[in-house]
Amino acid sequence: MAEQVEPAVLIVGAGPSGLVLALHLRLNNVPVRIIDKQPEFSIGSRATLIQPRTLEQFSLLGITREEIFESGVVAHQMRIYAPPAGTTAVKTFNFQEPLESRPSVPFTQPVTMSQDIFESILRSKLEALGTKVELGVELKSILNIGDEPPVAELHHIKENRTEMLKVPYLVGADGAKGVCRQLFSIPFLGETREADKMKIADVETDGITNEFWHMWGSFATAALDFFIFPSSIDLKHVSSVGLKPLGHGNKFQYQLVGPKVNHEALQTAEDLQNEFWEISGRKDITFKNVTWITTWRGNMRLAQSLQSGRRFLIGDAGHCHSPAGGQGMNTSILDAINLSWKLALVHNHHASPSLLDSYESERLPVIAEMLDLTTALHEKVWENKNGIDSKPPPLEATKEDSTDPMYRPKHFSQIGVNYRGSPIVFDERVSSSQESEGEGSGTSFYHSSTTLQAGDRAPDAELTFTPEIPSLKGPQTLFSFFTPHSHTILIFPGTSSLKSEKFVDFFSAIPWAIAQALVVLPKESEEEIPIISGCQFGKDVAGSAYADYGVGSGAWEHTAVVVRPDGIPGGFAKSVGGLKTYFEKLLGVDGYRMLMSL
Repeated sequence: MAEQVEPAVLIVGAGPSGLVLALHLRLNNVPVRIIDKQPEFSIGSRATLIQPRTLEQFSLLGITREEIFESGVVAHQMRIYAPPAGTTAVKTFNFQEPLESRPSVPFTQPVTMSQDIFESILRSKLEALGTKVELGVELKSILNIGDEPPVAELHHIKENRTEMLKVPYLVGADGAKGVCRQLFSIPFLGETREADKMKIADVETDGITNEFWHMWGSFATAALDFFIFPSSIDLKHVSSVGLKPLGHGNKFQYQLVGPKVNHEALQTAEDLQNEFWEISGRKDITFKNVTWITTWRGNMRLAQSLQSGRRFLIGDAGHCHSPAGGQGMNTSILDAINLSWKLALVHNHHASPSLLDSYESERLPVIAEMLDLTTALHEKVWENKNGIDSKPPPLEATKEDSTDPMYRPKHFSQIGVNYRGSPIVFDERVSSSQESEGEGSGTSFYHSSTTLQAGDRAPDAELTFTPEIPSLKGPQTLFSFFTPHSHTILIFPGTSSLKSEKFVDFFSAIPWAIAQALVVLPKESEEEIPIISGCQFGKDVAGSAYADYGVGSGAWEHTAVVVRPDGIPGGFAKSVGGLKTYFEKLLGVDGYRMLMSL
């Protein structure tokens, strides 16, 4: 019988954020328990859009590109149909502006995947590491407060028994209606807009192609009619209905909005079918199977804090917002990944517990700005869906239009999310005043600078590894070398000798217990590669790594870029001293010295 290991972290809630946190921690060999009060795993599409930044994180979680596209598809274009038959497309456009295709960006568009499918993939990865979600277990109370380890009172519903569990850390991932935030005594600031509702369901139909996200109603019918016959349309009495493909088959997410929709009366498959026919005019489209019918209500809120001592909030437990921007699940996953590697360092006694304070200082500005953006989009979309279209769609199909209320600019990919203002990032290349100001305009959610800075997202690049890495499957890239349990120190020697003292000195400052090293050679390098224990070499075959990391390739250039386990360059060092400074900021002086003595 396997020996029971006491958990270091109790995770309450087994949605995407809780599962990602659990998986990331287990990949760091941190013992966890993850509980959910529901008796069965949830079904239903719910959140469906996985942004490029989130897709990049999947490789760290052991989720392959093949697994992603086995169940998911690149987000479809939206197609709006004209009345009365609802068969003529008047506009087709991208829901979100694609990113430019280049080596640094492996995913240029979001992927659509049903949330229950995504969760099942995460659970299978977690179970492969020996951890299963405990269903039917509810957090009832926390018996102590302050900085002491939480003592959780758990109720096992089926057995009707109580368990008292003392853990070093407790993470609330139980959603906006969960108990964790209340038990942490953290206010949930914001508003609920009861008038803003959407009826959502999962339906199956063979009556229409799955190549587009189809929409009928106020965006096409009412606005188009108003453009042609302005006196004949009362725009305050219109509705919209959409069918969004959920994969490769015939399953769609049904979306119904409008000020006159009687949500309480729409409870059955027949109700939804009739409402669809009424708005779309498409009697040829019939639903064979309808599951998971629900009503979404406008709820835009942000927790006053994401941390209370040894207790943390991630995902919807800490913030909830309109689905208009397709940001919710993605932001929740980045919460989990930001917190997990820091918990792992502290649990393994490699860093001071004060490191955990950086979770809130890094994530809260990002979430606050995302909430402002999605709320603004919500107001723009719901204004139109309530019949106040600022401009009607053209009579002929057009390309993308940034003024369309359903259009999303490319920074919604979350590629620009950054922690430039974080207390634990360091850039030896710039002065303290430059570090605080940064280059270019922007925010924690998006920036316009072209020069990579500490706290930004690490770009990908094509490499040829020397020697070959037998365990590496698929393309040889920087991302394929990154791991969730180590910092990766990218050393750019330029054209200087690999035997030079400055180059060799970098290795004396690396805390190997928590880091791995990769020397990135210029594409023109012909120098014989030395054997350095624990170090891998890779040639920048396209030259994009040197360009995108802002590193010169001349003989005078020596730069080390420290990429954190969450794919963020936390430090840029031009010297051994700069490398030490980064790790001392991260781990504390004593923590760094302890690791260097191992």
